[in-house]
Amino acid sequence: MKKLLGFLFLIMFLFPVLVFGAGSSFAILSDVTNRSGGDGHYIRTLTLKFVADDSDGSIPDLTLNASTTSIDRPLTGWSIFQVIIDGDHAGAHDGAANAAVLTDTNAGWDVNQWVGYTVTNSSDSSTGTITANTASTVTGTLSGGTDNDWDVGDTYTIAAEPTEDSDLYIYQGGRDILAAAGVDKVDNTTENAIYCSDGSATVYPPIISDLVVTITQAATATNSAVGTIKLVLK
Repeated sequence: MKKLLGFLFLIMFLFPVLVFGAGSSFAILSDVTNRSGGDGHYIRTLTLKFVADDSDGSIPDLTLNASTTSIDRPLTGWSIFQVIIDGDHAGAHDGAANAAVLTDTNAGWDVNQWVGYTVTNSSDSSTGTITANTASTVTGTLSGGTDNDWDVGDTYTIAAEPTEDSDLYIYQGGRDILAAAGVDKVDNTTENAIYCSDGSATVYPPIISDLVVTITQAATATNSAVGTIKLVLK
């Protein structure tokens, strides 16, 4: 029996199950609960990261339930409060010329909030995976561009969203709980706060089964974004 278990463990180690297609992912980064200062309700924030496949632009669906990786506890009993999709985080390098590190003095980022994301130097078409960031700097090796460094005035984007013709939906029991509010809300220009709707008014549907998050993506490009799903416990 011990030999069999050891063999099975070896098989799992050597041949891990592939969850996402090439280049695509959709995952929970954090699950945090805080008490609202205004009305005393508890607000629970699930932070999401999604990356489109670089060959066909597809983003896999994400099913949220008690067994989803990085969800701390069951979702049932909570209600959907709000969905937020961040717009482009864009700016310009104001540090030294020919720099390996991006500097934006007025950025005001949280330390290491962008680790793992892609930074794009829009001026020379280079990209790099972010390995560290401070309040005003981003570290990541650039490649694929003309200079692969940062010059004064070079513009950048971080966590650029999928293109404007992408739509976001959240299904529960086969029903789109964002209703009309979910359409065309992923648009790479602004931060969009989406509230659940019954088609005419805002509602806060209770979570009684799995939530399935879907983002359509028509562009053939690698795009990443960050968003949050906020839940309320009244």
